[in-house]
Amino acid sequence: MRIAQLTLLGVLAAPLLSAQAFTSPVREPIEQPTFKEGAAQRPTKTFKMKREDAVGVSSLSVVEIFTGLTIAPGQTLNLFGNLDWTGAETASLAIACPTATPLTNIQVFVYWQMPAFTNTYVATSSLAASNFAFKNMGGSVVPVFGNYFGLQLRNSGTTTVNCDQLTMYGVVR
Repeated sequence: MRIAQLTLLGVLAAPLLSAQAFTSPVREPIEQPTFKEGAAQRPTKTFKMKREDAVGVSSLSVVEIFTGLTIAPGQTLNLFGNLDWTGAETASLAIACPTATPLTNIQVFVYWQMPAFTNTYVATSSLAASNFAFKNMGGSVVPVFGNYFGLQLRNSGTTTVNCDQLTMYGVVR
């Protein structure tokens, strides 16, 4: 009798355990950017800060700052990092624009590259600025997937967006 109950349970549960139950929704592939379209910019400032914590473990803070950003309507701005992010697990991205500048039509794409293996950047994160804490500023923490990052800021709106600063910060161990 117990075997019959288990068999019946298995027959009833089988559709629930099918491969479809564990697959995530399929996303449409995005066009692989070449960073040849749109304007490109390097950081205004880069620096590394080394420190030791209370138990003597040293870490290195990596900071890359881009200033004076302008993204025309329907255009893309590409930003390329100069520092090596090897050893970082996450990067914190923050963008600040004047109070009257809404970021609602800005999409930020984060790319990572590992030059030892490939010269191409791979898209790993997409951030909708409309989800930021404020209309004119915000940020997010993204995982690090390579040595060097590229950012692509796309303006899908009808007005030019001018921002004071974009900062990438991370701790390299």
